[in-house]
Amino acid sequence: INVLITSPGERLNQPLFGAGLKNRLFEQQTENAGDGLRNYVTPQVEQYVPEIEIKDIFLKDGGIAGHKLFVTVNYSLVNNDEKDSVTLSFTNDNFNNQ
Repeated sequence: INVLITSPGERLNQPLFGAGLKNRLFEQQTENAGDGLRNYVTPQVEQYVPEIEIKDIFLKDGGIAGHKLFVTVNYSLVNNDEKDSVTLSFTNDNFNNQ
């Protein structure tokens, strides 16, 4: 989860680490928003968490709307194909309190 919520430049000595999902909270909602997230998150996970394989990333409950971002990441472990998912939510309130 850390690679998803950490913003690039936030981690010392690893300026490229992090998908920075909370920074995407204010992006415009488009039909391609999910693809954009997939294209950004997958390489981050592949580089920094190679034991996990991303199966799917999608926006949930309307995606980016009203300054709310709900992202579900479906993944599996590379060595045993065990599957799991994580859903993260970011709101304007979360962003202002950090």
